[in-house]
Amino acid sequence: MGGGGDRPVWPLTLKRLRRDRAGGVAVYTALVSAITLGFIGLAVDATRAVIVQSESQAAADAAALAGASQLDGTPTAITRANAAVANLVANAQRLASTGAGPVAVAQIRYLSSLPSNDNSPITGANVTTDPLVARFIEVTTAPLTHQNTFLRAVGAEASVNITTSAVAGARQTVCGAAPMMICNPSEINGAGAPFDISQWRGRQVRLLYQSDSWAPGNFGYLASGASGANALREALASTAGANICYGPSATTEPGVVNGARAALNVRFDMFDNPGFQGQNNNPLYAPDVNARRGSVYPTNGSGNPNCSASPVVVDPAAKMPLDTNLAANPDERFGNGIWDCLSYWNTNFSSSGVVRPAQCTASTTGFTRFDMYNYEIANNLVPVAGPGGETGDPICAGPANPPQPERRIIVIAVLNCVEHSLNGRRSVPVVTFVRIFLTEPTTEPSTVQIVGEILDVVQPGADEAVLREIVQLYR
Repeated sequence: MGGGGDRPVWPLTLKRLRRDRAGGVAVYTALVSAITLGFIGLAVDATRAVIVQSESQAAADAAALAGASQLDGTPTAITRANAAVANLVANAQRLASTGAGPVAVAQIRYLSSLPSNDNSPITGANVTTDPLVARFIEVTTAPLTHQNTFLRAVGAEASVNITTSAVAGARQTVCGAAPMMICNPSEINGAGAPFDISQWRGRQVRLLYQSDSWAPGNFGYLASGASGANALREALASTAGANICYGPSATTEPGVVNGARAALNVRFDMFDNPGFQGQNNNPLYAPDVNARRGSVYPTNGSGNPNCSASPVVVDPAAKMPLDTNLAANPDERFGNGIWDCLSYWNTNFSSSGVVRPAQCTASTTGFTRFDMYNYEIANNLVPVAGPGGETGDPICAGPANPPQPERRIIVIAVLNCVEHSLNGRRSVPVVTFVRIFLTEPTTEPSTVQIVGEILDVVQPGADEAVLREIVQLYR
């Protein structure tokens, strides 16, 4: 270096920094330390808060899904949903300030609908206490307290309460059902009435075909997945049902009147035109294992070689009796659930040696015609001949077409025809799906008339052959 007295300028190394006692460096070191501590605190506290929030949200989601799985539109739906939330899931958290433990549910609300926009708040207009119309459940968790430790040094609150919510719903889809619908019988009490199965279970209905001016109890057809009257007829008769699944809505198929009688009656071992003459060996059109009709036998005249050679006249009492109010009034549409089981038993089985069911009386309630159908099968009464020689054994179906159980049950959609002013081809929301037991063959006079007994709505666990239930989170 040249003359002069200047001191050389050396780079500031870390080693020298540690030895330096100058006040400015100490301040700098303290500042760096504070910032570093703040970042560490942020990472630790924020991570713990995120974990608490995630565990709370997981609990809300699981509880909502458990509750939604029970929302089937029946009178006990909300009771069962509450029990599912309380008992079917157990969710724990680990890092709340109170220590590890369960995540409690603070509030449950049931909803008949959701706002069309996910960002819109749920209001009182969406909330319901009616289990028949509850389609969604909202679960809100009780607050979990998260205690800040490090962040308090940089001005954060000492603690924060974390609560979460979730909305779930169940959507039923029915596949392989008959392409049929019934106008909600409950709309006799007003447009848009919910269908309460507890009010209809075990009652007969006379379903009349109607293509216009729909009224409660009318039946019609649904799109079957293929076009044309033949495809619709085949889907009505087939063991496979319609080649389509019906979900929250279904599309009506108007204008096809002819064919319901022949299509539904293959279940009673009757193979008639249009469409089914000569189809008695087709397993798609299997009859029921208990096809007792209480009417004339099918005959060779209909082109079925396995049927009897001539009609056999059967005592009308051999047929499953109508509900008493339907029997008294041919214009009545909806039965009262009371029927003369005793007369049916005495006509067909009094000499069988089998003990009559105790519930089978002249004014039977609670013991349905479907219960009797199953009693006949269980006690080997199907082959027993009634008056005129009729049994419940199929005689028209050929050897390649073995009978199947419960073919006399059809699963159909219930629509609010009055509320939606149904006419023509329309896509209409489905209220529910109902199982109907055909109590006698279908007639086709000036209009089609189907007589059946309402069994139940389609439910998870009982109707897995046709039901696909999709439970999902919506919020």
